Amino acid sequence: MDEPAKAYILVVDDDRHLQVTLGDYLTFVGFDVDVAGTAEEALRKTAKRAPDLIILDISMPGMGGTGFLRKIRKRDGTCRYPVLVLTARAGMEEFFGSLSVDGFLAKPCAEAILERRVREILASKAVEAERAKYRSGTALVGENEPLAAARLKESLEEAGYHTEFAHSGPDLLHRASASAPDAIIMKEALPRMNGHVLVPLLRAMPRTAAIPVVVYEAAPSHGGASAGRACDEKDGATRSLASCDPEAILRALREIRS
Repeated sequence: MDEPAKAYILVVDDDRHLQVTLGDYLTFVGFDVDVAGTAEEALRKTAKRAPDLIILDISMPGMGGTGFLRKIRKRDGTCRYPVLVLTARAGMEEFFGSLSVDGFLAKPCAEAILERRVREILASKAVEAERAKYRSGTALVGENEPLAAARLKESLEEAGYHTEFAHSGPDLLHRASASAPDAIIMKEALPRMNGHVLVPLLRAMPRTAAIPVVVYEAAPSHGGASAGRACDEKDGATRSLASCDPEAILRALREIRS
């Protein structure tokens, strides 16, 4: 099994001794480290490779740390990369906080404390990135049973999806074409059009051809008959499930979008 990639840290400081000390220590504890002596050099390096974290001094020649922060600021005011400010200006923590940096440490700082803060920021960013995979996604759900629809809505919205519902096959076809959702989740046995008929139609339309489609079978009714042939990958479904369990459906979505 391949080892996970090391987090890439860019140390931006004009103090050559600190560059070597921090670089050696962070490399020793398992990070991929590069250094820059000026903000201008740091900008050139970030253009070539996006860092997982920047450890930034503020008092440097040229544009300095604050100028660098302005250069990497996005339109919403946040930084394009995670930034940990490491500076002798111990009384300016509130100011740096207003610049949307991810952490602040005053020099001198024990290496173990710095390492712990680095790992905390990286862990927090990893959680944010995982959540972002499913945030702001739109799921179109084909389900005509109110209780099943409510269970799916609760699970999907808890996972970050905005949900829209269709209650028949033709309704789902119309809504999918109109809104082009990020994912389509549908019960095989929908009124007026079953999954093995509906999915090929979705695949034939340009706006819906590439949308992931998860088809699931409804919970069996008491003594009820089967809905007939189930839709599967041969019909164009991205994933076919023999379960209507919301957790199984969410797992399928995560696997598809990972």
